[in-house]
Amino acid sequence: MKIKQLLLLVTAILFLIGCCKQETAVTRTVTSAKNISLDSIVKLYKNPSDQYVMVIAHRAAWRNFPENSLEAIRSAIKIDVEMVEVEVEVYKAVMGQSWEFVADYFFEKAGIEPEMKAFNAEFKKIYQELLFKELTPNLNCLALLTKLKAKGKKMGVVSSATKWMADQILLQLKLMDFFDFIITNEDVTNHKPHSEAYLLALEKLTLPSSEVLIFEDSEAGLIAANNANCDSVAFKHDFNANHDLSLAIRTISDFNDI
Repeated sequence: MKIKQLLLLVTAILFLIGCCKQETAVTRTVTSAKNISLDSIVKLYKNPSDQYVMVIAHRAAWRNFPENSLEAIRSAIKIDVEMVEVEVEVYKAVMGQSWEFVADYFFEKAGIEPEMKAFNAEFKKIYQELLFKELTPNLNCLALLTKLKAKGKKMGVVSSATKWMADQILLQLKLMDFFDFIITNEDVTNHKPHSEAYLLALEKLTLPSSEVLIFEDSEAGLIAANNANCDSVAFKHDFNANHDLSLAIRTISDFNDI
């Protein structure tokens, strides 16, 4: 499944025109960014006010440091920037890994140490909203699942995502009934590229690895499938363009290619 990437575009000319139309100048209350809670920042973003100008930095403090770099993000925080727009390249590097691995990677890049429970709660709220608005199935995915189900093939989902995320995606796209089982982040101790999740799937399928074909879209997932002695097909898209997909027996970008 793919989610269209949302990008925040700030146009300097429009911003200046908007300011000029105001009869009185808008004054920004300067508050150190490190003293503003995550919840307060989200509320400011979702509820704009003429009495407060929220500063969102495109690719962080890029004038002083390389775009999207840790130094640029830290510099933006020091000059009281509330939010930083970071290129999706940051996520592409760790796509397919466990949520814990991905989150730690983001925190290291940003130089922050948020309270994990609060962060996960806020992330879930924002991501669920994004799923409701932007989620669509990959090309011809539904047609392939329907065909395989009609032939009596056993099918399962093996994901590094958390259970709530996998469940929402499958329920929202009405795909849940196609699968005999779902294995998510919480079901294993060792995550992709470790093979534990796929070995558990083989147990549930009660099939030898030679009779199982795995569809993957990340380098970590292909390594996990290979370590479980299963053949795999790689699904190529914009987010895994830089992943090594050579372990797959075939690479596709449309499920109709099978």
